[in-house]
Amino acid sequence: MSAVTISVTGTAERRAPAERGTVSVAIAVEVPDDGSKATEAAVLLSEELAEQARGFVSSGEATWWSSEQLSTRTFDKYENSDEPAKETRITRYHGAYAGVQVRFQDFAALGRWVTRIADIDDVSLAGVSWAITDATTTELAGRVRAEAVADARARAEAYAAASGLGEVALVQLWEAGLRPDSSSPGEMLMARAAFSSTQPGGFPFKPEDVVVSATITADYRAQ
Repeated sequence: MSAVTISVTGTAERRAPAERGTVSVAIAVEVPDDGSKATEAAVLLSEELAEQARGFVSSGEATWWSSEQLSTRTFDKYENSDEPAKETRITRYHGAYAGVQVRFQDFAALGRWVTRIADIDDVSLAGVSWAITDATTTELAGRVRAEAVADARARAEAYAAASGLGEVALVQLWEAGLRPDSSSPGEMLMARAAFSSTQPGGFPFKPEDVVVSATITADYRAQ
């Protein structure tokens, strides 16, 4: 009997508790007529939040922070008039916008800051993203890559046995998206946070597990 090629996919994933939480805070000041007031207010808020962020890094509660460059825009607000399909301009508004991000390793401090900024006018929580450290990512990546290869071999062996074939031998192996005849780009390794749980205030109240996964495709030959 001639050799048979068995093409399979191998996958694996592992979960790890989040080790970092990055808080993204948005500043949006919009006032009528006077653009300088919006800019001044946004700058003051940005400086206030930046000072707090520097304090978190200095105390060791956070590992990194950054701020976004101030941007501005002018726009008109409208209200519906008494005539259908027509609008009447109310007034011209000026908006000034900025943002601050802080990466926390102390999640208690993260929670306190999120609660504090919820009470500041013109400041809102844009989101919280959970992550693991580079060292943990590297460790888990090695494990899931090996497990993905083992999964692919186990699949090939199962197909060979079901087909009455003998032992399988690896011919070729590709990371996801690198197989020449594959139409799906894919990613060999992914690290993503699980879905966030939220409390009534609308922000995540606990760290979420981070999932590290790997996918490969391989060709085996059996007789």
